Amino acid sequence: MLLLDIDGTLLNYRTELPPSAADAVRQARARGHRVYLCTGRSRAEIYDHLWDLGVDGLIGGNGSFVEDAGQVVFHQVLDAAVTVHTRGGDLRIEWAGPGQPVRMTGPAVTVYQGSITL
Repeated sequence: MLLLDIDGTLLNYRTELPPSAADAVRQARARGHRVYLCTGRSRAEIYDHLWDLGVDGLIGGNGSFVEDAGQVVFHQVLDAAVTVHTRGGDLRIEWAGPGQPVRMTGPAVTVYQGSITL
């Protein structure tokens, strides 16, 4: 089994897939090795040409998502509300979902002001 990081390993720092890397993945698969992409990226951030290499799956989102042979075998999402304990006090982060604002409350008067496009 081969676990391949994407950024700076499989892809170069210009996010290009060198032909030698593509050939190495294909040779490993041809020799019967299982090949997985292993990255901090979410599944939605994986380029189609990486799937086209014939990889067996993905360990993504820093381990919060695992896919094997097209089947999701593990997917852990954050709770809608999270409390982060800091030296200055607790920071509460709440998000109701797509199209909804992220609310952060804590010891500061203004924790965050603005918008986030998801």
